[in-house]
Parts: sequence; structure tokens; C-alpha cells
Amino acid sequence: MKYMDSKKEIQIGDFVFIEDNARGMVVCDFDRKRFFLGYENWDQKEEVLAEGVPVKGVMIKSEKYGLVYYEVEDDTIKFDEVGNNQGYRLG
Repeated sequence: MKYMDSKKEIQIGDFVFIEDNARGMVVCDFDRKRFFLGYENWDQKEEVLAEGVPVKGVMIKSEKYGLVYYEVEDDTIKFDEVGNNQGYRLG
């Protein structure tokens, strides 16, 4: 999945802004089967997937909304240049 404004690939650990300028961090990339430390349990390695567990898209942990799932690219996901360059951490 890519950022729509730059076509840069969304990566695990990227700090982002989503709806209402809510800050968050990408914790799951279901397309590439990559998961931030502590979120590995979202990885469905079995052919039979658990009901309700995403198999594509990304999951973002935001301060304002908690976990937010995006199945497809969305123009509300914006790369946070400052947070990524200054080692920002979610509170």
C-alpha cells in the first residue's frame, strides 16, 4: 500500500496522520505480512483465516481512535515527516 500524495510505500513503524489530523503509527501491513513488535498475533499464517481478521491493507494505532484498519489506499493517511525524523513515540 502506498501514500496517495507521494506514492511512497507505507512501512511498518511509519508515523502518520489520519482523519482529523489524528497522529498514529503503522503497526500491521497485511499485504506484505509485516507486523510491528507486539502485533505479530495479527499474522494469519493459516490458510483458514479467523473471521474478522484482515488479510490485506494496513492497521494504524492512533492516539485518538485506537486501532484503525484501512483495506485500500486512502488519501487521509499522510506521512508525518516531523514524527519520523524526530523519533516521535505514541503516548
